Amino acid sequence: MNQSPPATALPNLSDPVELAPDDAIFRELFEGAPIGMALLALDERFLRVNASFCRMVGYSNEELRQRTAEDITFADDIETGRQLAQSLLHGTARSTGDKRYIHKNGAILWVSRTASIIRDEQGEPQHFLLMVEDISERKASEAALEESRRELQAALDANQLIMDNSQDVICTIDEHGCFLSINAACEELWGYKADELVGRPYVDLVFEEDRPKTEAAAKGLLASGKVTDFVNRYVRKDGTLVDVLWSATWSAKDRIMFCVAHDVTDRARIEKALREAKEEADRANHAKSDFLSRMSHELRTPLNSILGFGQLLDRQSPTETQRPRIRYILSAGRHLLNLINEVLDISRIEAGTLQLSVEPVCLEEAIGEALDLMRPLAAERTIALAASCSLDTTTYVLADRQRLKQVLLNLLSNAVKYTAVKGSVTVSFAHSGEDVTRISVRDTGAGIPVEKLARLFTPFDRLGAEQSAVEGTGLGLALCQRLVQAMNGSIGVNSTLGNGSTFWLDLPQSKSPLQTLADSRSESASAAQLAEESRRILYIEDNFSNVTLVDQMLAERPALELMTAMQGRVGLELARQHAPDLILLDLHLPDMPGWQVLAQLKADQLTREIPVVIISADATSPQIKRLLSAGARAYLTKPIDIAEFFRVIEEALGNALKTEEAAA
Repeated sequence: MNQSPPATALPNLSDPVELAPDDAIFRELFEGAPIGMALLALDERFLRVNASFCRMVGYSNEELRQRTAEDITFADDIETGRQLAQSLLHGTARSTGDKRYIHKNGAILWVSRTASIIRDEQGEPQHFLLMVEDISERKASEAALEESRRELQAALDANQLIMDNSQDVICTIDEHGCFLSINAACEELWGYKADELVGRPYVDLVFEEDRPKTEAAAKGLLASGKVTDFVNRYVRKDGTLVDVLWSATWSAKDRIMFCVAHDVTDRARIEKALREAKEEADRANHAKSDFLSRMSHELRTPLNSILGFGQLLDRQSPTETQRPRIRYILSAGRHLLNLINEVLDISRIEAGTLQLSVEPVCLEEAIGEALDLMRPLAAERTIALAASCSLDTTTYVLADRQRLKQVLLNLLSNAVKYTAVKGSVTVSFAHSGEDVTRISVRDTGAGIPVEKLARLFTPFDRLGAEQSAVEGTGLGLALCQRLVQAMNGSIGVNSTLGNGSTFWLDLPQSKSPLQTLADSRSESASAAQLAEESRRILYIEDNFSNVTLVDQMLAERPALELMTAMQGRVGLELARQHAPDLILLDLHLPDMPGWQVLAQLKADQLTREIPVVIISADATSPQIKRLLSAGARAYLTKPIDIAEFFRVIEEALGNALKTEEAAA
């Protein structure tokens, strides 16, 4: 900042010689004003400021008198301020506008400023007079409002696109039962024009005998949030009756019913109508799926080149310098591909919750992989990146491996981006409390002001960083918080302005899966042995730790041969080619959901008789019932109970053997 020396003989509001007779009134108004006021010399040096102005910018009166207005002005606003000062000097009576000051603590402060010039009796300019009001909260509210408006418009556009192109009835109904919006299919179904339907209670069109059950269904919709396969009769404008099949959802937040309907008067078409109703309701309820699909394509296309050419480079005898760089490219590309696959997990979108595979995760592996991925960015900024404690392979936590790594990468990325060049970022972990492990990411950055800590995990709130050169959306920490909470953990931060920040996350401790196996060997040793003839098991699972665990478990049974596949499509091909005696199937696969793999196995004549045992971290009752109904022989939940594992394996292989003997 430019510093100007203190004036030797500055005009002072307390000096009656320098002021007009009515200056006592002015002085009283000046000092007691609830808004900030300041008197400046023509070179914009502060001569006097009131208490409100000092509180606003964080400086004392004496500190400000050693500075100019430009010294506390945000850099991008300085030139505009100079131009306004010149316009005042050349005759403009008053200048009003918004600008940004820099608070003493470094925060950006939005103000509404009115400036005028004080002239002597000859009309010569003497001083600038500023009146300033803090509008930071208003600016933040305006930004949040604009973001909400964009999101709302995007949702409205998506819904309108669906409605305009649908051949089926799509409408919205308010909490009072009146039509809010309809599409063209509504006019065709009931014979009324749009202006005759909008604002009219839908029950007016319902056949009188069907009104009681319709009202009961509406109450059920409000209670449960959804109704499907509901059929009632409506009276068309020409007096004829039409049978209508409804699917609807209730948004408690918006107080709106979103409805999709079909004309099922022709009972021969009811099966097709039911299927189309469900498909249309799914599309209507999850309009974002189209956007995600398009984004998947847009992201996969460049990833195909990145991973493809990266693998080609890796096969062409790279130099020792090139080899680690190629590994970084491939590792980062595969990580991004995994995230894309998870975002598009249809089962999670339908459920409205994130489906996690919570299982024992080795901290040494997770932290090591995250550090490796961040080293190029840290090296680019000459930031020291390391683990401040010895990483060993014996510390495990209960978490979703991919999501834990995603959280670590986000915290490390923020630490590197917000740490000055040649700073340092360190990762450590330690046992914290009973059965809890704390992972910490510490940086030597500028730290976070105390008054901003409460907003740290608020979506879209970047705490003023949007005015800096650091890119971001303001969503990363909010997403980390939700992921950690979904893994039964907690996340927080300790920060001191000027001394950096430490972000921490607490996760439940866990035993190593291999240690669990060793502890249970004595229990499983007494289990009934399988037949001596060799039996082949196919395990479709993308988590290497789980594959290793099952492989070592089955090492107790030399007669069992294990085949593995880390993708659903590869597993389907191996099942068709080798006809294994048993298939173990995970539901959380990178290329397709496990339930879809099960459906294809049961639909294929070559594999339909092979028993399938599901192994998943999802222990919810509806999920288990759905998979068993779809043809799974059994459902095992993670962490695996080894005695139960062998019991299920023996039972499944025993039944398979009986089936083969019967077929022979």
